Amino acid sequence: MSKEEQIRFTKMTKRSLKEFNQIEAQGWVVNISVQIEDLIDDILIEYFQPSDRRTFLNVLLNSSVMHFGGKLKVLRSIGIDGGIYSSLQRIGSIRNAFAHTNISHSMTITWDPESDAKTDVKDVINVMNSNGEIKSKDPYSYMVEFLELYKQVEPVLKKMRDDIFESLKKD
Repeated sequence: MSKEEQIRFTKMTKRSLKEFNQIEAQGWVVNISVQIEDLIDDILIEYFQPSDRRTFLNVLLNSSVMHFGGKLKVLRSIGIDGGIYSSLQRIGSIRNAFAHTNISHSMTITWDPESDAKTDVKDVINVMNSNGEIKSKDPYSYMVEFLELYKQVEPVLKKMRDDIFESLKKD
């Protein structure tokens, strides 16, 4: 592909989660999850100070070698707050729902012989809970919850990374 043919992706211009279509919603959740995982990788690299940072990042922290949950366990063992740990677990669960399940539609028709029939159509995402039960969730509410969790954990992760970096500079 020549340089003239290369396409650059523009930054997102959506102003509200309600403006997303299904593919954008799924992509947004996965993208933010990758950003969180990158921050976690930064923390682990700074904390462990491997002699070969590139191999540590590209091999050991590769998501096919150490999955998100494994990285969270390492974070927990090096002292991340239990509440943040739980929020990160929840982020992972929501991410998995959007990454591995399609948003579908559910239609309910209510018939009352004494009034008109009522039709309700809504988007749903079907997820399996920890007990193995399938539950239908509202994808928009899931996205709102995800965004709130992100706003909670992102500054904490950045501070943890920066604190580790600063403590190493003093040594």
